[in-house]
Amino acid sequence: MNPEQEALLERQRIRELIENWALWRDAGDWARFASVWHDDGVMMATWFQGPAAEFIRVTQEGWAKGVSILHFLGGSSVDVNGQRAVAQTKMTISQRADVHGVACDVVCTGRFFDFLEVKLDMPQLMGAEVDALAARGKAWLAGDAVSEGACVALHGPELS
Repeated sequence: MNPEQEALLERQRIRELIENWALWRDAGDWARFASVWHDDGVMMATWFQGPAAEFIRVTQEGWAKGVSILHFLGGSSVDVNGQRAVAQTKMTISQRADVHGVACDVVCTGRFFDFLEVKLDMPQLMGAEVDALAARGKAWLAGDAVSEGACVALHGPELS
């Protein structure tokens, strides 16, 4: 790939990561939602500021209590500089809740401002990790069971 194609692919991966964040969070797919964060990731929102793990926990608790929040994403701009990137994405958050016994819909329009760093331990184009992944894929296609943690997408988001 030439540098322009690589840059486009990197921006597409970041956009996919942001879309996955919203989809997996709103669907309650907690394992995949947790996969979009660095171990030391931080969430800053109007209602929460703190570590990603804590954000995931309180989001799960709200979900269990029936809190209904949906994220809709609009246009996105991604700037990449080496191993770092900043993405800005238009968004709308919709929530339904009871206010003094009356069901109300609340809509908030704004933008996500994401700071991202390239995750360096993902399989690349070649190497032992890719060979092992290909072998697991062949075995799975042949009908074998997939072991815990064996599902990895080479084309998936490499940034988190």
